[in-house]
Amino acid sequence: MAQAEAITFKGRRFEAAEVDLVEQVVASYRRLSRQELANTICELLGWRRANGRLKTWEAREMLEALESLGRVQLPAPSSRGRPVGSKTRVVHSARGEQQAELRCGLDEVEPIRLRVVESAEDRQLWRELVERYHPQGHRVPFGASLRYLVEITRPQPAVVACLQVSSPAWKMAVRDGWIGWSEQGRRAGLQRIVNNSRFLILPWVHVPSLASHILGRMVRELPRHWQCAYGVQPLLIETLVEAAQLGTCYRAANWIALGATSGRGRMDRPHQRHGLATKQVFVYTLDARALDTLREDRGASEEVGADHQMTGPWKKDRGEGANQKWLEIGRRYELLAAHLDERSRRYWLGSEALAYGRGGVSVVAEACSASHRTVEAGMREVQEAATTAARDARIRRPGGGRKSITEKFPQIKEELEKLLEPCTRGDPQSPLRWTSKSLRRLAAELSERGFPIGADKVAELLRELKYTLQANRKTTEGKQHPDRDAQFQLIADQSQQFLAAGDPVISVDTKKKEKIGNYKNTGREYQTQGQPRTVNTHDFGDRDDQGLIIHGIPYGVYEPQRNVGWVSVGVDHDTAAFAVNTIGQWWSKMGQPAYPHSRRVMITADSGGSNGRRLRAWKTQLQQLADHSGLELHVFHFPPGTSKWNKIEHRMFSQITLNWRGCPLTSHEVIVNLIANTTTTTGLRIQAALDPARYPTGIKVSDDELAAVRIEPYQFHPDWNYAILPRGSP
Repeated sequence: MAQAEAITFKGRRFEAAEVDLVEQVVASYRRLSRQELANTICELLGWRRANGRLKTWEAREMLEALESLGRVQLPAPSSRGRPVGSKTRVVHSARGEQQAELRCGLDEVEPIRLRVVESAEDRQLWRELVERYHPQGHRVPFGASLRYLVEITRPQPAVVACLQVSSPAWKMAVRDGWIGWSEQGRRAGLQRIVNNSRFLILPWVHVPSLASHILGRMVRELPRHWQCAYGVQPLLIETLVEAAQLGTCYRAANWIALGATSGRGRMDRPHQRHGLATKQVFVYTLDARALDTLREDRGASEEVGADHQMTGPWKKDRGEGANQKWLEIGRRYELLAAHLDERSRRYWLGSEALAYGRGGVSVVAEACSASHRTVEAGMREVQEAATTAARDARIRRPGGGRKSITEKFPQIKEELEKLLEPCTRGDPQSPLRWTSKSLRRLAAELSERGFPIGADKVAELLRELKYTLQANRKTTEGKQHPDRDAQFQLIADQSQQFLAAGDPVISVDTKKKEKIGNYKNTGREYQTQGQPRTVNTHDFGDRDDQGLIIHGIPYGVYEPQRNVGWVSVGVDHDTAAFAVNTIGQWWSKMGQPAYPHSRRVMITADSGGSNGRRLRAWKTQLQQLADHSGLELHVFHFPPGTSKWNKIEHRMFSQITLNWRGCPLTSHEVIVNLIANTTTTTGLRIQAALDPARYPTGIKVSDDELAAVRIEPYQFHPDWNYAILPRGSP
């Protein structure tokens, strides 16, 4: 079988060895089904999720991709029903596929809606998303359960999260001790607790504070949904968080952290640990008197009976008909609430309370999770509207509510702009002229001027004034050479000609000199919490036997056409001899094997440094390289002040910096290894080597030596563009 080639699938690169293994498995086991092939490949390649499960669906997608490319031939999909006892297969739908990343503020996606999963299509979508993206996957919960799909309408309709609440843990010492339960009270009151067993924010959704906002919406809507579904009004909601996580979203939503579990599972009858990890317990009370009710020894089952365990308006003496009315009111409100404004909501609640009769206020308030005052206000408005003329289109009566600060102080926006731009707004002596313009400082300054305002309102006014947080932008080029654009055009044209002829085009430059030692390196890397890597306080630099600071000098050669590069790490000085020697190393190690028939090389370089256009040693060293290799070296310098356009800077050196971020460069070997292991998803490959040679400075090049250089200048700017030709046979 021919050697397979590497492929890229869904942003991940599969090496040739992995693809070859997949093809061999498919060819060798033709009688296996697609599912069995996917499981086999996952086991051979070690593809597992964080919870230990095989990445079966990813493997199946890769197999189907290889089949579409004609690389493998898979068996026909099975048309038989699933075997008895097998797990339910989650069918992938287009709605569950990876979506475009959503990055915005919370106010840009509101309103957010929690929709109870009821239809078969929604159940399939929920299972698919949780199975694919939740670390614990999908499991059918024990006992009662409700599932939610969290939806947004802006900037476009989409599902952003999934929720599941189910029956609570039967026993949990930290929770039961916090409540203060007796055994009888626990058995009777356990039905008043629900467990948030799944909470998933989809991986492509990046909205700050979204998780805590969803939790807040859930605890407000859950009691009504749970009571409508199961006839029990929950008083407490709990959740278990992995010990390695902080539960930040639960803390932000005012959940109470009780402590850790003991590490035993539901089926642990002999009370022995079985390797289960401990988890943090968070709870949230859904009623002001939740703890008092749960602590009572006599549970609701004794008060109501085995069929109806609940409090509030649902009491035994109300009868089955009253209970049915209570459920119908809650259901009607759930269907209409999203389509009502504030006034029509009051009208609806008031009319339901009037139609119910005695006790209607309490029944409607609890069935719809509304305030008693709101229901009573709705009753009055409905009765008044029946005897008076139709009101205007206002939702609230004139004069209701607190006045906005912009109404009380119309000039506040102008004062805020004066603080933001004191020079252009006619106030050069502003106290904020030389200080940070934070929201709190702006609010404090406005308050001192007689405009009482908070930081949140300042942020709202800034958004209305079209102000955003922005960094400085480097766009003012300053004084530029008049031939700058023409030089760039020449470099682009020559590059196309060299590449069309099959000759290499390289970009060369020196990276920043790096000190060797246990010194802080810019950036961050993952470490165990609370145990950062310790480095020296001062970066004075270690010295060698001669008293010189030990450092590393990376000089690079980058080929944009092949996306490969070579880096020599020098130990002495950044001289022209060192730069040209690095180009020679690239040619012998990488260039000549890739271009065996090429006899010329195009070099793009900056105008200064060890490869400067005025440097005599640079040209004489290039002449020696041309004589030794037999190459024509065509050199094109970037105009002064345009080094940032050198491709090696933002295509290779930037990736090296990202790769070794947060890692102290303790030796030359560390630098070489970090550079050589720098890769990108676009296929960047770098080879690196240490250059221990010494390159003395201060070497003078005489006029006779310069005159011996066989240089052929280009017509346009010969000081920027020239070719150095070999003298004789290489």
